[in-house]
Amino acid sequence: MKTFNFKSDLFKPYLPEECQVNPNIYGFEFCHWLSRELAQINIYTSYPEFEDWGWFLEMSDGDRELWICCMGELENDEYVWKYYIKEHKSFWGKRKWTDAEITEIESKISDILLKSNIKVAEDED
Repeated sequence: MKTFNFKSDLFKPYLPEECQVNPNIYGFEFCHWLSRELAQINIYTSYPEFEDWGWFLEMSDGDRELWICCMGELENDEYVWKYYIKEHKSFWGKRKWTDAEITEIESKISDILLKSNIKVAEDED
């Protein structure tokens, strides 16, 4: 699973810290923005949903489902954002999305961010 990261104030949280999912765990604003941007290129997701680690968008295609996971934190007065795509496997553990399909979605997300002057880097394992 590839993880991508970038720095930006574009998705700075507008609610105070006590309103966040967990302390210094952000991502709603990024998730919400990304959902709207993806919809403009006919990739439809859920509204943002949260977990204790951050936020995600659910993307379904028939019985296939994946999450676009988004999280951010404040490090040294800079907002650092990460995202990755997590596939939900079948009951039997079989994959339903191909690597090529996931890579295409990753590329489209990177392109969307680049159009907003945000350069994305892939995390090294």
